[in-house]
Amino acid sequence: MEVLNLKKIKQEDKVVELESGSFIIPGELSVLRSLELIDVQNRMQKDINNIEVWKEALQMLYRIFKIRQENLIFEDFTENITMEDFSKIIVFIFGGLEEAEKKSTDDQSEEQKKK
Repeated sequence: MEVLNLKKIKQEDKVVELESGSFIIPGELSVLRSLELIDVQNRMQKDINNIEVWKEALQMLYRIFKIRQENLIFEDFTENITMEDFSKIIVFIFGGLEEAEKKSTDDQSEEQKKK
């Protein structure tokens, strides 16, 4: 019987520390949230100057942080994050997605080699 063991590839939460406080990015996002994030990433890559996509990314980031910090208020969050911080966090999150995808693929390849 073949077993798909997903427990091995769970990602840990990540902490983002800013002057205004610490925010937590859950290591595991729902499939819907992940797909939304990938969609925003793709649209940002196609048109880096599209302000509406950047606003969507900011909303997405807020919703991601709110998963672990339920009392987070959007206005407080947006008033205390700089554009430089926002840009770095976006790169960090997208890089994390790509890293997780690569690790998952590598783990599956390793499992196949063992068989």
